[in-house]
Amino acid sequence: ELKRFEDGSIGVVASEGATGAELLAVSHPIAFLEGSLGSPPSVEDLHVSLLEAELSPAVSKVLSYLPRRPAVAVVQPTAAVQPSTAVQPLTPACGDPAADAAAARPSTQQQPLQTAFPEQLEMPPSMAHLLVPFWDRVGTFGFDKLSSKQLMRMLQASCWSEEVQDPAASQVRHERPTGFIGIWPEFAFMRHSCAPNTSVVVVDRYMLLHATDEIPAGQEFTVNKLGGIIAAPVAARQAAHLELFGRPCRCSRCQLEQQVPEGVQEQLQSVYDKAQAEWPSRLQSALESAETSDPAATAELLSELQAEVALELESLDEALGEYISDPDDRRLVLCGVYAAYDLAWQMEELLQDTPDLDRLTNCVALLRLFARGSESHVYSAMALDELYSARAQALSEEAARRKNKTLARQKQLTTQIQRLLAEAQTTAFANAEAITCRYGLLPEEGLVQQLQQGLTMFYAGLSALSAAKGEGSDAVPGMTRNLTIEGIPVTVVDTVEGSAFAGDEGTEVGRSGVAAAGQRVKVDWLEAAQGADEPGLDEAAALEAAAEQALAAAVAQIEAEGAAGQQLTATT
Repeated sequence: ELKRFEDGSIGVVASEGATGAELLAVSHPIAFLEGSLGSPPSVEDLHVSLLEAELSPAVSKVLSYLPRRPAVAVVQPTAAVQPSTAVQPLTPACGDPAADAAAARPSTQQQPLQTAFPEQLEMPPSMAHLLVPFWDRVGTFGFDKLSSKQLMRMLQASCWSEEVQDPAASQVRHERPTGFIGIWPEFAFMRHSCAPNTSVVVVDRYMLLHATDEIPAGQEFTVNKLGGIIAAPVAARQAAHLELFGRPCRCSRCQLEQQVPEGVQEQLQSVYDKAQAEWPSRLQSALESAETSDPAATAELLSELQAEVALELESLDEALGEYISDPDDRRLVLCGVYAAYDLAWQMEELLQDTPDLDRLTNCVALLRLFARGSESHVYSAMALDELYSARAQALSEEAARRKNKTLARQKQLTTQIQRLLAEAQTTAFANAEAITCRYGLLPEEGLVQQLQQGLTMFYAGLSALSAAKGEGSDAVPGMTRNLTIEGIPVTVVDTVEGSAFAGDEGTEVGRSGVAAAGQRVKVDWLEAAQGADEPGLDEAAALEAAAEQALAAAVAQIEAEGAAGQQLTATT
């Protein structure tokens, strides 16, 4: 339900208690624009689209309720602070350089933040008043539509934009992942927190809101509305929040960080600045020079950089420990230098054949505090779980091979295996928590594995595409995954470009099976669709169902011809 707070802003509180991973809302947008992968439409694009559209009185009425950016800046932000004009969510910080660009670099001097009281908007009597069908029924008598300037200010404070719709769900649904921007009224009234208690997923335009923690009745639902700046120190977060909403952020994380002595805040800011510019630049220079310089010299440069980053983080942690005794509170402050921890893990992967997983564990622990249930959190927790499980499995196999070794060595291996298995159990729990905080408790068997595999494929595709562009190639790379259909091993090849349904009209789009002996069968999507008239399926689902049936029949035919057990390739 809606609630007006002391500063005049309106937020959403729990009318009854919610448990972690509980689905809070499924919201349909009243305005939505799609872009391309990594390139969402701008807030200006959405503004023009709404001005050109003939909005119904009901839609205009709902838009008039939504929060707006202050007409005049309350305080001039630091020159280096440039908050985004569009409200964007946290972009993946693990393996995605876009997250670094999203965060601003504020001055080490904190500006005095004045409490602002933007124009007092009418609070809807209930959440039902945010539904367009409600106003279609009751009518909007004597209502004045928003002006162009009012509409722009509303968009700047109330829209939501991402570089891609949920990539894991897009892979499972065989859809092209695209950037987007839209307006979801229920979400627009949720206030920002730098340690939010909900997660946001957009699938096929629908926004799914899940609780990421136990939320008792009366407690506020919060979300990240600052984008990548949420991973910056408090000065940048406060400046961005003030510019967007006309008031400072008063979340628990900001209050805790503001109590840290100025000298430690400056140290925190220094580490953040280096992690945004100096250290990545030095890392990139070392990698670029690796092709022409002595490998040993490159390794030495990287080792020096890694040692410097580790020393800075250790020094910062010690400085915070003098004022903050609680490890969780100290970690909450360290979320402002997440980029440095992420960089430390990247260099560990580069330099070590067997990386120290504690560095990735640190990343997951920080993401759990300020971005729980985010795509970055899910991907990092999944990677950590897989690495620990793989190491435990490898060590178990080694122990099995060394049965004839000394008793001391066997005991040593047993101790190592037990420790790894305990760590693997902990990381498996952390992985499950991240997934449920993002997608909720999924009842369908196998869907979690499909989402995990889809997310892995998506990041593998981005890496392959980046590598291809780095080599000057325009070819679209493909990624493979192994499946088994009717007992026959099948390799599925996906391309970065996405869905088979993205082909132009008249383009031959199909799924094919190829046996190792050279046998080939191809089922055209359009021909297969003619035999698909299952009730309740949309056109895309009918196409896929028919093509899967035809491919299965072709596989059975090849098997009958004596090709059982041979490798097949299914290309989508």
